[in-house]
Amino acid sequence: MTKLGRTARTAPAGPVLVTGVSSGIGRATALHLAARGFPTLGVLRTEDDVDELERIARAADVRIDPVVLDVADTRACADTVSGMELYGLVNNAGFYNVGAVEDVPVAEVRRQFDTMVIGPMQLARHALPGMRARGGGRIVNVSTSMVHLSLALTGWYQASNQALSAVGDALRMEVASSGVEVITIEPGAIETQIWRKAEHDLYRRRHGSRYTPSYDRALRILHALEGRIHPPEVVAEVIGTALSARRPRVRYQAGREVALLRAAGVVLPRRVRDIAVRTVLSL
Repeated sequence: MTKLGRTARTAPAGPVLVTGVSSGIGRATALHLAARGFPTLGVLRTEDDVDELERIARAADVRIDPVVLDVADTRACADTVSGMELYGLVNNAGFYNVGAVEDVPVAEVRRQFDTMVIGPMQLARHALPGMRARGGGRIVNVSTSMVHLSLALTGWYQASNQALSAVGDALRMEVASSGVEVITIEPGAIETQIWRKAEHDLYRRRHGSRYTPSYDRALRILHALEGRIHPPEVVAEVIGTALSARRPRVRYQAGREVALLRAAGVVLPRRVRDIAVRTVLSL
């Protein structure tokens, strides 16, 4: 028995493609899966990241085959995955896009949805024929615990994750008869480069914005979280369970605070939540 799954497979079932392995959750997941014996393909956005990934894999005494791909490029997704007979696809690539809804340029919004919704589903679409040929497979979508409690200044990031969760739910029902499982992972606060990106966004968008005091509050909260959040290996282990359990759950949580966020999203009236967030962020 595994900690999170009902019954574990005794051996890896086949190759797994993991996106966003240049850092954070993606890198930790690729290392974890490779150490467990999964043939692991790690997706990197640029050639510049290949040497670093190979160095880290050698240091860990595992093999991760690099795949250079921008998941926002739908044609490249099709060209890369078509013909592969993957057992698993882990859609992890993504980025924060912090800022008030009206402060985030539409080009950045489109890029976020291309990377975190359309790209992952294109990879899934082109991975499905190979999974069916194998007799089954797993598609694991890494979302966020924040889908349960929308917060100001993170609207576009949360919208893309909620869209990924929703389309993943539909896909799960559509492909179940093919033996393909579609699973959503909801991490809590995880120590990754995403927080550096959030800090950068807050600093660059605060200037000239009507929400400058709110950005300053958000920066103080962000700095207060330093050293108090989970390492990415916590999520990697959950993803490993989702790929190896004989009967995986529909959703897995990674981080104790996720249950609290889900409960708050259900129990607290929306007006109360709005007032609390507005008070904290000086809105």
